Amino acid sequence: MGLRRGGPGCGLGASREYPSRGRCLLCADGHGQPSRHPVAGRRPVSHPAGWIEVMADDYPRLLVDRDVVVIRDDQPEQTRLRGWLDGHDGPMPSYRIELVTRVGDYTCPYTATAPDMFEALVRLRRQLEPDGLMVAVQGSRRDTYPSGMARDMGGRMRVYVMCPGLRARPEDLVETLDDAR
Repeated sequence: MGLRRGGPGCGLGASREYPSRGRCLLCADGHGQPSRHPVAGRRPVSHPAGWIEVMADDYPRLLVDRDVVVIRDDQPEQTRLRGWLDGHDGPMPSYRIELVTRVGDYTCPYTATAPDMFEALVRLRRQLEPDGLMVAVQGSRRDTYPSGMARDMGGRMRVYVMCPGLRARPEDLVETLDDAR
């Protein structure tokens, strides 16, 4: 059955990310029998009143909160960049990135969501660049891209600096949201 993720209990509480959890995320208890779990399609289990709070405690998880340089009209300016892991939609994670900049006296927040941080940055850039803004982070460089393994694991928080005609090496890995060099 595609619902088991391994671990004790019904398997929904323990995962590679949280191996120490021994309780069901849906039930907030360790009923211990996947065949009795309502998701498994068997006999229903009564859930305590606050069962959703177990999942809500973990998300959104702030991953990045830092100042970055944004280029506007060839002039650099400092802005705040934040990135979160908002949760999961089934097996797919949901990342959100937000950049807050000022135009005159107005604060302009730009926000994008995607299944990984690199794609969220690409979507954020699609909003910024028509307004004449370029964010100066490693993931915005033309010569950076995440590997296939980074796509599947790690939320594309790291990208390779690519050189034409050469294979990417571990030394070429950089953090997606670090300052561009």
